[in-house]
Order: sequence, then structure tokens, then C-alpha cells
Amino acid sequence: MPGRARTRERPNVRTISLLAAFISRAPPWRGGTSVRSSSMIAIAAFASVVACAGHPSRVEMSQMSGMETYRQLCTSCHGVGGKGDGPMAPMLKIDVPDLTHIARRHGGEFPEEQVTRTIDGRFERPAHGLPYMPVWGLKFYDPESPDAAEERARGDSIIERLVGYLRSIQED
Repeated sequence: MPGRARTRERPNVRTISLLAAFISRAPPWRGGTSVRSSSMIAIAAFASVVACAGHPSRVEMSQMSGMETYRQLCTSCHGVGGKGDGPMAPMLKIDVPDLTHIARRHGGEFPEEQVTRTIDGRFERPAHGLPYMPVWGLKFYDPESPDAAEERARGDSIIERLVGYLRSIQED
């Protein structure tokens, strides 16, 4: 349309992850597992780089629901239903946790503060020491923002809505 600025569409994280999973499961063209392993590593690395470039901005995320944030940032590993069966999960060296059983693993109580700290990155988990799970707190906050309090409130709000969504998908 004349007079309207066109915006470039960002790549969808889920689409890229599904493509990487599909290609990595294709039969190796040379019959050796080393070719397949090398291909999987290269595809996973490429998909991760492209997927990270396609994340919504902090401002966009501040306007999203917890479910929308989860679908944008978490489904590639944790799966649409939170079962740990996302398309990238088989490529990781760790088991991706089932997020629908967080409360069950903690005696029936949903550990809201622990989940918040895990997403933010303040609570150490094995995946946070390695590049398997992003430390989202670093992506949700801009430490160089002139209004640090507003920036922190925006990031806390994103995490709070995401934690609320995770609480809502708990199964008995």
C-alpha cells in the first residue's frame, strides 16, 4: 500500500526449529552416522542463530500474554504442550523437562519463585551453565536503559506472565 512502511517479517522460531528437526531426521546421504551427526550439529547451530534473531523485541514481549511468550520462546525445546518434546529437544545433550509436572516434582506445590528465578537466570540449573537454555533475564532486560526501574518492571512482568502460564498448564 502506498504510504505504509513495510516491515520485514521475522522468522518464526517454531518454523525454523521444525525445519531443523525435519532435515536432521532425513537419512544420511552418505550412509555414515558421522555425516548425520555433523549435519545435525550444523543445522542446530544455524537454527539457533536464526531463531534468536527472530525473537520479538522487549516492547513487543511486554504486550504478549504468557501463552504467547511461551509459544514464541519455549516451544522449540519444551514443545507446544510443555512436555519437553519440542523439535529441538532430541538434538540437546540434556533431557528437556516436562513443564506440565513442575508442581508434581515439588510435592504438589508450584514453586513460583524457583520457576521465576530459573527463567530469569538467577537460579543455577545445569542447562544455564551451557547454551542449552537461554538465560531469559538477560534478554528481557536492557541494563543500559536510561530508566532502569521501568526496564526491570517490564522484564519482571514478562516473566510473571510466563510463570503464570506455566502454572496454568500443570497436570495432576
